[in-house]
Amino acid sequence: MNIVLDASAIIAFLRDEAGAQVVADHLRRDHNVFVHALNLCEVYYDFSRASGAAIAEDAINDLFTLGVTERNDMQPPFWRAMGRLKAQHSISLADCATLTLATNLNARLLTADRHELEPLTSFTSCELRFIR
Repeated sequence: MNIVLDASAIIAFLRDEAGAQVVADHLRRDHNVFVHALNLCEVYYDFSRASGAAIAEDAINDLFTLGVTERNDMQPPFWRAMGRLKAQHSISLADCATLTLATNLNARLLTADRHELEPLTSFTSCELRFIR
């Protein structure tokens, strides 16, 4: 099974917040786990702002050590799909990248972001799993 993590799920996992165990369980299973570079950027700046660049680097490296694969998809069909999502819904570009990646990979998307993504459950073809 393919899994896509958004920044909220990653941050919850790395900080051992509510929902961290759901992410940990998916990382331990034999899944292919992906994250879009835009979401890594969100994680990086969140940790950098809170604790400094060295801690942010460690957080990103921890993800890679656990087997999370970075995706940099940004070919024209990909960014056009992102643009359609952004035009139709009030969500961030990083969330558009995550949803587009999960849809393209036929993946389950793990997120803690109910506020922005729960309204899209009937719109998107990917499976959304809210970790809290």
